[in-house]
Order: sequence, then C-alpha cells, then structure tokens
Amino acid sequence: MEYLRLAGGSFNLTDKEMEVLSLFVNQHLKENRKNVFTPADKQEIAKELGLDDFNRLNVFIKKLKDKRAIIKQVEGYHIHTILIPDSEGISFIWNTEDN
Repeated sequence: MEYLRLAGGSFNLTDKEMEVLSLFVNQHLKENRKNVFTPADKQEIAKELGLDDFNRLNVFIKKLKDKRAIIKQVEGYHIHTILIPDSEGISFIWNTEDN
C-alpha cells in the first residue's frame, strides 16, 4: 500500500479507496491478469474487507473510475499502469550536465 501512496498521490484517493484499490492491485499481481474486477474477484475482496455483499464494492469501483485510478476498456476494468508496482521496485533517474 505504501507504493500506492507514492504513485497514487495525484489521483486524490481517500484512505478507504486506497485500501480497496490495494486489494485489487494485490489480486492483479497474484493472478497475473489485467481484469481483476470479475464477480469472483469482488467476492474475495469484499470478504477481505468484511463486506456482506460484494456489490457494495461497485461504489468504490465507480469512484476509482471517476478518479481515473482504474480505466474501463472493452475487456473490463484495468488498473492504471502507474499504480501497479513491478518486481524491480521504483527507480529514479537524474540527468546531470557537466559544464
């Protein structure tokens, strides 16, 4: 979730939206597939959040879509690529000029 706090700052996500998104990101990394917003995925994530009805996640999915943290495509919703950490972590490159 710390990665999301760093990478997701420009999306203006609430703490709860960040928590929900982090579970979807974890699902994405675990399952190695783009669309992790299937009913089965939502049921699993709702259970982790302690929600009785997985359809309550649709409110968060709509907010995440509106904030462009997830993107609706033909195949379903996908998490914005900047919000998915890669196995190498975060790297920064500084270019310096010698005078």
